[in-house]
Amino acid sequence: MERVSKAFWLWCQFADTDMEFLRNIQSQVNKKFQGPKFEIHLTLLGPIMIIDKERVRTVRQKCDKLNPFKVYPLGYSFSSSFFTSLFIEIKKSKNLSNFRKEFSDISPLGLRTNYMPHVSLMYGNFQKDEKRKLITNLLGLRKSFTIDKVCIVDVNEDNFVWKITNRFNL
Repeated sequence: MERVSKAFWLWCQFADTDMEFLRNIQSQVNKKFQGPKFEIHLTLLGPIMIIDKERVRTVRQKCDKLNPFKVYPLGYSFSSSFFTSLFIEIKKSKNLSNFRKEFSDISPLGLRTNYMPHVSLMYGNFQKDEKRKLITNLLGLRKSFTIDKVCIVDVNEDNFVWKITNRFNL
């Protein structure tokens, strides 16, 4: 499937203490590598071509009924792909899969089978040896992170713009 560069996406964000911890790691990465700026998140699903008032209301209602939950990091990783250049791989747990399914009516196409839960630390094209070296100097990861927010994000990857339009607490 060809990558859609302009669409809406659903992101998860973490409890404040986890966000601060993850931002510190992202800051370490940004001192070494200069890439596009974006907020810490775990992509839940997308692309969603249209977000109307009804879809926003549906996301809000779902968030009102759902509870925060934990996700478990597997470690740092990287790839040669621009948007998964350096990231924290997250275990694909039953809780996370079920949580994604709660939002499937917002974007049925977004439930692709190749879902790889992760927290991106940087986007860009950088040498793999440099990324390997940086990983050895990053903070050790916590045993878990708590997801407690869902965001609707207006994404324009062509211009490196990721604008959160709505943020809902669980």
